[in-house]
Amino acid sequence: MAKSQKNQTFVLKINTGYLSKHNWHLTLKLNEIRKQSQLVVSLGSSQVLRWIEQYQGRQNNDFEATRIKKEIKQLKKQENAIENKQRVNDLYNQLYEKQFQQDYLMLVMDSPKDYRYVCKHGFYITIDYGHTTKTVKYKRFLGTAGSIKKSTIIFVNEEIHDILLTKINNGRYEGPQENEPEKTYNGKALNYKFIPAKINAYFALQCSASISVPWPRIIVIDDVFTKFKDVVRIVKDSGVVFLDGITSSPMMDSIVPISPTLCPTPSKIDFTI
Repeated sequence: MAKSQKNQTFVLKINTGYLSKHNWHLTLKLNEIRKQSQLVVSLGSSQVLRWIEQYQGRQNNDFEATRIKKEIKQLKKQENAIENKQRVNDLYNQLYEKQFQQDYLMLVMDSPKDYRYVCKHGFYITIDYGHTTKTVKYKRFLGTAGSIKKSTIIFVNEEIHDILLTKINNGRYEGPQENEPEKTYNGKALNYKFIPAKINAYFALQCSASISVPWPRIIVIDDVFTKFKDVVRIVKDSGVVFLDGITSSPMMDSIVPISPTLCPTPSKIDFTI
């Protein structure tokens, strides 16, 4: 049985026009963000979000969020007292902070000029959590097939940008960095080029909602078979052997009806006659 899904994660979704009006450095309060739904979207747990939580040491936030939800539910069943109302409000603020992810952001491009600017210079967002303040500089991460159609690009904290790309590339060597000698393999320089669009579609899959599979990370599912009837040509081998040991294969064909079984893998078809 699949593991239950995690709580939703809230991330900022902002237009470049709004950012440019604030000189590409936006300052917000978390309790105000919670009341402005147009600035936030909810996302299912993806591999990238789990990597970010792991880097931040926030793996237990989902359990804490579930605990807070249960406490809110219990308080709502009690008397409608002022103390309970204040406690519920405080718990909602705690819950939102547990589910909010500042290091991951979706930016809607209002013009090609804005896109070129943020890709070259980045931008800043400062959020006041009440007990602390955090400023993040964002760097372009990737664009998914669905988000690009809506002029939306995913940006992440500049500090974890390279870490995430290394994980997505599974440690693949991407060429020498600044002041780094070029690596070689069997005497050949590893400086080959490739078209990013060839693998960008696979990169974007890491941002899709998914359920983490526990170790040893193997899923066994029942196969699916589709049966159909058709008419095919059968070729037979007479197996005539000459004195020199060479086998002759004169072709004899006939038309017969069969009931093949088609496996779900397109490149693998088994026929049962």
